[in-house]
This record gives sequence, C-alpha cells and structure tokens, in this order.
Amino acid sequence: RCLIEEHEAVLIAPERRRQEILLSSRLLKATRFVKKRIRSVFSVLTYGIIPALIASAHFGKAFFIPASVILLSLLAIWALTALVNEYAKRVLLNRHKSELRSLEANANGASERILSAWDAYNVNYGSYPPDWEERKWIVKERDGNTCTRCGWPKGYKRLARNLHVHHKVLLSEGGSNSLDNLITLCHVCHRRESGPGHKRIRYVKRRARQRGHE
Repeated sequence: RCLIEEHEAVLIAPERRRQEILLSSRLLKATRFVKKRIRSVFSVLTYGIIPALIASAHFGKAFFIPASVILLSLLAIWALTALVNEYAKRVLLNRHKSELRSLEANANGASERILSAWDAYNVNYGSYPPDWEERKWIVKERDGNTCTRCGWPKGYKRLARNLHVHHKVLLSEGGSNSLDNLITLCHVCHRRESGPGHKRIRYVKRRARQRGHE
C-alpha cells in the first residue's frame, strides 16, 4: 500500500490525462448532451404517452404509426450519435498518442518497480509472507498439483491426501520464500520432513498395535 501510494500519481496519470482530453472536446460534450436528451424522451414515450394512447380505443389506431416512427427516429439518432462519439474519441486520442504512450511507459515502469519490491519483500520475509496463498497456488500449478516425492495422485486409487507447499531449505536455516525454494508435497510426505512445523509420522506395526489392545 505504501509503494502504491508513493507512485499513485504516476500510475493514474495515463487514465487521468485520457479523461482530461475527452472532457475537453466540445463535440463529445454535444454528443453526450444529445444522448441524454434522447434517453429522457425515449423513456417518457415508452413508459408514459404511448401506452396511454394504445390503451385508448379511439386514439390508439391514429397515433400508433406516428409513435412508432418517432421511436425509430430516436433510435436512429441514438445510433448515429454513438458512432460519432466513438469516432471523435479515436481522433482525439490519436492526436495525443505520443503523450499517452509516454505516460503509460512511466506507469508500467512504476508498476514493475512496485512488483519487484513487493516480491523481494515477500521472498525475504521471516515467516510465511503476506502473499503466501498466491505463492502456494503458483507452486502447485508449476508442479502439476502432484507430490514431488511420491507422485500422488498418479498411480493411487481411493487414497485422499492434501497437497502442501514445503520449503526445501527451512526458514529457520536461512531459507527464503522464493519459488525455487518451494516444492509441492502431499501431507504424508510433508510430515516425514524434519524441522519445526513438521509432525513426523510414527509407523506402528499392526500386530503390535493389536497386542496392545489385547
């Protein structure tokens, strides 16, 4: 958030300048005014006057055709206004193309610096970083949602396991949260790893367990 606030002016500069250019055009102002008035007239005719005339047996037939012509004319004017509006926008933006490209280049550079600083912050984070969920998703997708130790779920049937993300070099031993230091393990293989945060599985022979119950 601090990085974004620091570069906020540069990031929003292209869109702000684009809006300034479009709002300064008299032609665009006129088209917006016309579209607004047509919308108002169309609403009044559609929901007010025309239904009342059609409901009247005496005036319905007399005003049906003129009302239809008026509505079609309004729709045609609306479509023409929209075309003029889009054409005027393209012409205006093309006139300021070089300026907008320069602002966009600066914004892209600022965005890359923010992403780079954010990635470095999360990589060197002392514990699970703020973007840990995103990193887990990336690592699992990279590993094909498969355990890199036993290959689960390939070759396994009717065996439910959970996929975890494991640090090759533990954080307590100087490891980082970089993607190269992260691998996908099923929860069984993960518990076999040593170090804090891992609960090693103790395998007990079935016969010994049965004897204990006896």
